[in-house]
Amino acid sequence: MKYCSECGQLLDKKIPKASEPERFVCVGCGYIHYQNPNVIVSCLATWKNKALWMKRAEEPRRGYWAVPSGFMELGESLQQAAARELFEETGVSLAPEKMKLYGVGSVGDGMQVYVSFRAELESDHFKAGDESLEVALFSVQELPWDELAYPGIRKAVENFYQEMESGKFGIYLGEYGQLQKMLERHA
Repeated sequence: MKYCSECGQLLDKKIPKASEPERFVCVGCGYIHYQNPNVIVSCLATWKNKALWMKRAEEPRRGYWAVPSGFMELGESLQQAAARELFEETGVSLAPEKMKLYGVGSVGDGMQVYVSFRAELESDHFKAGDESLEVALFSVQELPWDELAYPGIRKAVENFYQEMESGKFGIYLGEYGQLQKMLERHA
């Protein structure tokens, strides 16, 4: 950020209060510009013992496989955002109420919060959206592991497939790619 959205003057980095981190503060009007993390939502959608994946059509990691995901928009609930992203990327329409919480974590330096859901598909009909080159259902054996967009999630994905086979899912909390079991429950 360079300029104040309130008055247009230059911004300076300062510590406005001793208990707060450094923030952008307007040199003209004194307005404090707070920066908050973005929220990313995803849905691990399943059909029988397979999960729905999309091959990314956009950077970062264009051409690699990822779970349908994206940024939450203003005015949406977490479940509505996950359902919208699932539809935009795979053509699958699921009611937000079908989304079951699976994991919550922070990404990297805390600039993003990641919330993942799981849901059962109502059919095996899907199609690639504008942000997808391809969409496919993969079993744990079929998944192109070397083509994951975010290799750091491998252990979490392996864990999800194991839980899908057993029908017993946990809820996880932690850093992206290193989610730790918080609570185990039966689905």
